[in-house]
Amino acid sequence: NPGTDLVPLQLVNVVTYTLAARNDLGPKTLQDVIAYAKANPGKLSAGTPGQGTGQAVVTALLKSLAGIDLLEVQYKNAPPVYIDMTGGRVDLFFDATGTAQSFVKSGKVRAIVTSGADRDPTLPDVPTARESGLRDLVMEGWMGLFAPSKTPRPIVLRLRESINKVAAAPECRLREAVMR
Repeated sequence: NPGTDLVPLQLVNVVTYTLAARNDLGPKTLQDVIAYAKANPGKLSAGTPGQGTGQAVVTALLKSLAGIDLLEVQYKNAPPVYIDMTGGRVDLFFDATGTAQSFVKSGKVRAIVTSGADRDPTLPDVPTARESGLRDLVMEGWMGLFAPSKTPRPIVLRLRESINKVAAAPECRLREAVMR
């Protein structure tokens, strides 16, 4: 039971998702996408790397909250979705922002919104779905470090201190800057 068997040491990362579109897709904003999808049910396609992935869950959330029908195209992983988006065969893809941002910044796809409660620092000019009128579309994942709950308190404190020291090291800061 994670609630009783583990003690948190450090939050490592928070992950948002970015709704990306092929560059020549007509709808430019989230409201445009929703309006188009409502007027043309099943005409917009959305790639996902399989059921149960974060990308599939946030796509299902978009469909449910917006009341739209998207043709969901399942792939084995994310790279083929980008190949088909840039080739004009898939319209949309909700992908992890850390992955999507390189495609957005290179101009291969266009970002429409991110799924965070706040704007993602890797794509600061891209609005959130919340800002774009879909108030309840907020989905963030996170990664953290934990220890067994029976770990003595002094050791937990020492581990937290050590993790913070490593995270503040120039080598880690450089890697963080490169990832953004």
